[in-house]
Amino acid sequence: MPTARPVRRAAVALAGLALIAGCSSDTKARIDGTAPSSTPDTVTVVTDAPTTTQVPTAATPLVRQAVIDYWAAQLACQQRPRDCRPASFTAGQGTLRADVTAAVSTLLTNGWHRADADDTDGGYVAVGAVTVAPDATTAITEECVYDPTPLMDRNGVVTADAVPHRFSHTVYLESGRWKVGDEQIDPAGACDDTPDSIPLDTVDPTG
Repeated sequence: MPTARPVRRAAVALAGLALIAGCSSDTKARIDGTAPSSTPDTVTVVTDAPTTTQVPTAATPLVRQAVIDYWAAQLACQQRPRDCRPASFTAGQGTLRADVTAAVSTLLTNGWHRADADDTDGGYVAVGAVTVAPDATTAITEECVYDPTPLMDRNGVVTADAVPHRFSHTVYLESGRWKVGDEQIDPAGACDDTPDSIPLDTVDPTG
């Protein structure tokens, strides 16, 4: 089993606002430009190679890190939506940047933000299979993401979600850097992967 280690709080924008606030049906929140000014807390993530039917390539760990970085930036964006710059952490290809921008707009319109979580809230990102395309310009990832950090307004908690959700992302190689560009959320919700349940990369001889 891989050892999970704390990383920049790559937490969930929960099926983001999609499930929580009823915005964009399959994505999350942020606005346009450069990186968020604040640094998120930490969350447990899996950085060892996950199970996959593909022999890991040189791109596999880079794609995995891109997904982890995306979740960290996503949370920072939702915590301080006025500082959010979706173009700094999403790909130009795909629909995610527009979805994130729309979700940030919803946050700002309603006066919502994600709470600043401490390091003991139990949130995690468990990165599962990573499949890199033969031309090494796109990849598909699977994650189980849990973030109990509540959505807040001036009066307190608006809503919270204590259920891990399963995500799939398309990651694009743009100007030498992998960035997340499309996102699918399983609306059925719960997944039970945890950081210590993701085995090391294995090769399926039939895959």
